[in-house]
Amino acid sequence: MGRFNFKIAQDSDDCAIREVFHDTPMDGKIGVAFKREPSYFTATKVGNEFHQTIIATDEKTNDIVGLGSRSIKPCYINGEVANIGYLSSLRIKNDYRNNILLARGYEYLHKLHQDKKASIYITSIIEDNNYAIGLLTSKRAGLPRYLDMGLYCTTAIGLSRKKHDISGNIKVVKGSYKNIDAIVEYLNRNGKNKQFYPYYTRESFLSNNGILKDFQIDNFYIALRNNNVVGTIATWYQGNFKQTIITGYNGLLRFIKPFYNLGATVIGLPKLPRSNTQLKFLYTGFIAIDSNDMEIFRALLRTIYNDAVNSNYDYLLVGLHESDPLLRAIKEDYRFIKYSSRVFVVCWDDGVDLFNKLDNRIPYLELATL
Repeated sequence: MGRFNFKIAQDSDDCAIREVFHDTPMDGKIGVAFKREPSYFTATKVGNEFHQTIIATDEKTNDIVGLGSRSIKPCYINGEVANIGYLSSLRIKNDYRNNILLARGYEYLHKLHQDKKASIYITSIIEDNNYAIGLLTSKRAGLPRYLDMGLYCTTAIGLSRKKHDISGNIKVVKGSYKNIDAIVEYLNRNGKNKQFYPYYTRESFLSNNGILKDFQIDNFYIALRNNNVVGTIATWYQGNFKQTIITGYNGLLRFIKPFYNLGATVIGLPKLPRSNTQLKFLYTGFIAIDSNDMEIFRALLRTIYNDAVNSNYDYLLVGLHESDPLLRAIKEDYRFIKYSSRVFVVCWDDGVDLFNKLDNRIPYLELATL
């Protein structure tokens, strides 16, 4: 085993990084591989104002054998805007999975952390990836603290047939540049009530810097009650720069999949996709609902769902924390496949105080930017 060199990835590393993604699918009951075509760096800009990718190379071969990403963006913490980090894309090739490489990588990350751009970081790990959770929370090899924040539930709603309208006294309209200021004001007014909700400005939606690549203002669905904005949600297709591949099924799921799909056809549940297929997800995001009002959320989600039926998309994805009361509307109204991740606050000694001060606001992560 050779020694390792660590550095910040450059544009010239793009192709090699995409090869590492291809070679390191995520373990779990459902095997998932993530592609970032045609450019890894284009995909990493999405949702982030600052980004670094750390790459580890084998000194003997100069091949990239591991990588991880550090991103920073302004979010609401206890109702106030502050920079928060997100750690993602941790990949280590099978032959190099050892504590030495991991320890060296986090040592390098800690050096980058000295720029004081953020005190704490958020990360999410697939719930049944026991190896990764056990290793990263072990506190061995100089790892930072991984502090459990509960489960993040991604629901993949099958798009089978239209459902009846449930808007009631809620009027749903599409976003436009005419109401962009009202949208931004509403997102921030409600976002401060959730923990880690992203902070937005008018420029966020007008800039061509790639942070909201392929997102358009008319992707917004706005709920009005008595002509007042009471809720927002939006759709976002990212298949042009970010792809998800189902590589296969493991454990008991591997054997029951054919029987599950047979039953799903009969009762209208979403089928488990075939192995080695690329899924076409339509993400939802920018979820902000007055007082977590179930009626408002139901009206918005039903409108989006009906608009997406008979489209080319396989699933409508909605991501909410397990403590979010809005999750109940999905469980009661739709057939879906759930994909859960465990959320952690990651910090060194200088972030422990901020973590201890986090109040009981419901965590919110923007699914499309994870």
